[in-house]
Amino acid sequence: MPEELERLVNASLFVIRAHMSDNGAIIASSDYSLVKIYGDGYFYCWPRDASYVAHALDLAGYGDLAVRVYRFLASLPNQGGALYHKYNSDGTLASSWHPWYMNGREILPIQEDETAMAVWAIATHFSIYRDFDNMVQLYKSFVRPAMKFMLSYTEDGLPRPSFDLWEERYGIHLHTVATVYGALFVGSELAEAMGDRGLAVDAKDAAKQIKEKVRSRMIFGNRLVRRLDENGNVDPVVDSSLYASFFFGLFNPRDPIVINTMNLVEERLRIGGGIVRYENDPYQKRKSYPNPWIITTLWLSEYKSMLGDKEAARAYLQWVASHGTASGMLPEQVDPESGEPVSVVPLVWSHAELIIALRTLLG
Repeated sequence: MPEELERLVNASLFVIRAHMSDNGAIIASSDYSLVKIYGDGYFYCWPRDASYVAHALDLAGYGDLAVRVYRFLASLPNQGGALYHKYNSDGTLASSWHPWYMNGREILPIQEDETAMAVWAIATHFSIYRDFDNMVQLYKSFVRPAMKFMLSYTEDGLPRPSFDLWEERYGIHLHTVATVYGALFVGSELAEAMGDRGLAVDAKDAAKQIKEKVRSRMIFGNRLVRRLDENGNVDPVVDSSLYASFFFGLFNPRDPIVINTMNLVEERLRIGGGIVRYENDPYQKRKSYPNPWIITTLWLSEYKSMLGDKEAARAYLQWVASHGTASGMLPEQVDPESGEPVSVVPLVWSHAELIIALRTLLG
């Protein structure tokens, strides 16, 4: 491992632990600067971020700390197994901008990928550590109800609409679909190990149907689309979160559909060596181009590693390393021209994704 990456990994582990409460809560960032602008910060626990962080801890060999995060996620208030938008670090429900009513009808104000991510991370942890003692209670209290929710929250073989991981749009999102697929597939193996054969079979059948429906409904030309809107219309905007199509096992990274999709992501979203979230992303935009993000750039590194292109994977990792602070803190995003940090520093998810990307590179 190059010296600068080894140093950054150590800094990342420190950042993760420093943002983790004894009860297992992981806040997204301790940076206070946004409070002066928006009146609030990132001092909350998003189940998605926490799940990525716990998975990174698992990969780094800190399974005991990851279990602490999983126990916190399992203790959170939920809606029939579905986790809400975000939580305070004491486990109480936090503020949200997702509505309960939209277009004159009641909706469930969730990002379903957050529930799926938690199940996927817990089930993946079990596949690594096989720690039955920790898993029995987690499975009974959270994983099983969450899997049953995902099985029920479907329509025509796909997850029903919810909000996307960027917290901006409502619909059926490829990232959400892929995480639900991964959660049901890996969760079915956990269910089997727990002796819950009926749920295991149902989950695997549902995962198979999801894959079939994605092929029939979420392909535009020769590549995947990021979303179907409420009317079933295709959203053709190229989005970096399409990486989920291979990361969570929905498709093989060498599938022509994935290759076409990720080639387009790299072609249209690469700016200054990093990857922006999606085409014409306006969030925190300060220049004529959108800001590259750390996590999205690392997703490209993971993709290159899975293809066996180690040189390209390292190049993206080196770009990330070169855009950290002198103390090794990674921001959420960077200025496309100056490379200076934009938004919060550090973002814990950025540090977790670095560990995941490096582990993917090293195999």
